Amino acid sequence: MNDNEIISLLYERSETALTEVQQKYSQSCIRIACNILGNESDAEECFNDALLRLWNTVPPKHPDSLFAYLSVITRNIAIDRYKYLSAEKRVGMTAVFEELENCIASPSVEVSNDALADAINGFLAEEDAFNRQLFLLRYYEANSVLIPHVFSA
Repeated sequence: MNDNEIISLLYERSETALTEVQQKYSQSCIRIACNILGNESDAEECFNDALLRLWNTVPPKHPDSLFAYLSVITRNIAIDRYKYLSAEKRVGMTAVFEELENCIASPSVEVSNDALADAINGFLAEEDAFNRQLFLLRYYEANSVLIPHVFSA
């Protein structure tokens, strides 16, 4: 089933939509959350929370890319969970945050999301496709520095 058909089912409030989303995107979204959290059961819980948020936001939202929309939801939930857990212990996303520590503004400097997005998009526009993919895998999906599936493609 394609994304437009799934979105139509969400508009109809058909629970079949959630089953289709789960079959189509659970593996990718759970991997993203697991890369951030370092724990598969927490990652699965984040994905389930993302399904609920998807159900509650479509409609009125009508995403152009269902996977992009769902992966952002999953990633944000995983980051929130990471922040909650990191108050008690250090988990997988710590290394990514430490790498970026010297590149991003201090908390006292306010930067709009639009300005940050423009800066990142400008940087990525100057990079070749391979480097863009590495950047996204590392800093969006929080993959480890050694990314074997990228090199086997």
